[in-house]
Amino acid sequence: MAKITEVSIPEYDLKKKVDYDAVGRKIDDHLKKHFRGKKAVIRAISSSERNEDLDETVKTILKHGTDRTCPDVKGRGYDKNPDIDIFGAQYDIDSAEAIGRDFVQHFYEDPQKHGADPLKIDLLVVYDAQQLERVPHSVRDKPRHDGYRFKHPEKKHEAVHGVVKIK
Repeated sequence: MAKITEVSIPEYDLKKKVDYDAVGRKIDDHLKKHFRGKKAVIRAISSSERNEDLDETVKTILKHGTDRTCPDVKGRGYDKNPDIDIFGAQYDIDSAEAIGRDFVQHFYEDPQKHGADPLKIDLLVVYDAQQLERVPHSVRDKPRHDGYRFKHPEKKHEAVHGVVKIK
C-alpha cells in the first residue's frame, strides 16, 4: 500500500530566490526517513500546471499509478514519445544526495530559460524502480535518461511506494 506523507517547508516561496540547498535538504531528510532502503524513480509535480486540486491529483495517482490520465493536461515531452509513461529520476534513497535540490532547482530555473515563471513542486511521487523501465529518448539531439514506462501497465498503481505533499 502506498503511503502519503507531508513535509512542511514554509521557506519554499517563489516570491523570493529559493535556497535550493536548504529546501532540498528538508526534502532529502523526509525521503530518507519515509522511504529508507528504496530504489526509486521520483517524479516531481507542480499543481500550477494542473486543472485539478492537489488532493484530487493524489487520489488519481493512488488509483491509476500516475497523474498522466487526464488528456487536457499537457505534459512536456509526452507528445514526442508516446512510449513514455512518466518522466522522473532514479535514486537509491539511502545513498543519494541532493535529490530535492536537483528537482527544486530544475523547476525554478528551467521554465525561466523558456520565458515562463518558476514552478513550485507540490508533490513527489516515489515509484518502485523495479517496476519501471527506462525509455531512451532525446531532446534537441541530446540523449536523455528521464523517461520511463511501467513494466506492468495493468498494475501501475502497485508501482507507487508513496506520495509526498510539499507544503
